[in-house]
Amino acid sequence: MDNISEIKITYIMITIVMMFFVVFIIFVVIVYNRKQLLHIKEKQLQQSEYQNQLLQKELEKQKSIEKERQRISHDMHDDLGAGISALKLQAEFLMQKAEDEDLISDINELLKTSEEMNISMREMLWSLNSGNDTVGSFVEYAKTYAEGFLKKHQLY
Repeated sequence: MDNISEIKITYIMITIVMMFFVVFIIFVVIVYNRKQLLHIKEKQLQQSEYQNQLLQKELEKQKSIEKERQRISHDMHDDLGAGISALKLQAEFLMQKAEDEDLISDINELLKTSEEMNISMREMLWSLNSGNDTVGSFVEYAKTYAEGFLKKHQLY
């Protein structure tokens, strides 16, 4: 009986050691998985921070572009607009004084050119306005332009 008892104790000891070994393996796997999960979360966080930095740089770039567009728009409106208006006004004064038909025709051409320049400047200012950078704005502008063109050429 003593021998059978020793065999049972040996099996029990081996079973207990095996259970400890299995528990240890499970513990190692759980710790490894947690470390992997933490590593993955850190990578995702770094990637999110990097994306955030890229978006911030893009936003700063867009703000800089918008500021430059506004500066160009104001300069064009103030400088070119005033110049075109002055030319048009001077041409109208000359028209009142002119008596020669050729001179009147030339002044009319000058007035027509100044009006076309004024329209072109308004178109450029429209395109510089970032509020018009939508499909809806473009469609509305194209519609207005087409109506003006058709009326001008008596097709409407």
